[in-house]
Amino acid sequence: GKRIAFLSRRDGKSQVYLLPVEGGEALALTKTWADIETLRWSPDGATLVVSASVFPGCDDDACNKASEEKRARESTARVYEAWPYARAMSWVDGRRTHLFALPVSAPATPRDLTPGWPHDILPGTNIDGSPDARDVAISPDGKEVVFAAAEKTEPNGERLVRLYRVPMTGGEPQRLTQ
Repeated sequence: GKRIAFLSRRDGKSQVYLLPVEGGEALALTKTWADIETLRWSPDGATLVVSASVFPGCDDDACNKASEEKRARESTARVYEAWPYARAMSWVDGRRTHLFALPVSAPATPRDLTPGWPHDILPGTNIDGSPDARDVAISPDGKEVVFAAAEKTEPNGERLVRLYRVPMTGGEPQRLTQ
C-alpha cells in the first residue's frame, strides 16, 4: 500500500511506473522493447506479473527488436489463413502474449514465466478493446500464477480457452481445465 503501479507511454512504449502514495515523481520500473499490456500485484507486494506480446523463439529484447525490424522491412500485405486475424485493436502479427514476473526493485528486468510457450495468454478485454489483467490470478502465497490461454481457434472464430498454472519462477504451464 505504499506505491501505485501504472502503465504509461511517456517514452513511446507502454512501460511500468511506480509512484509513492505520499507523493513525488513516478519512477520507471521497466524499459523494455515490448509494450507492457497489463499488470497485477503479487499479494506480498514484492512482484508484479505483467503481460507483453513477444515473438516466438525470442527470449530477450534484442531478439524481439530484430524480429520487429525484420517484419517492418517485409511487405505490408497480410494474408491470414485462420482465425484470429486481429486481437483487440491490432492485427495478429506472429507475436504471442506471455506473462512475466517483475520484481518491484527499479530498474527491473521482466522474467518470462512461459518462455517458448506457443499459445496466447489471454488478458481480459475492456469495452474499449484495451487489455485487462482480470484473467490472471496470483496464489495467496505468491508462488503460482493461474491464467487463461487459447490453445486453438475454431474455424468459426471461437477460441478454445483453458486455465493453466505456472510457478512464479517460470516453467512449463500445467493445464487445470479440460
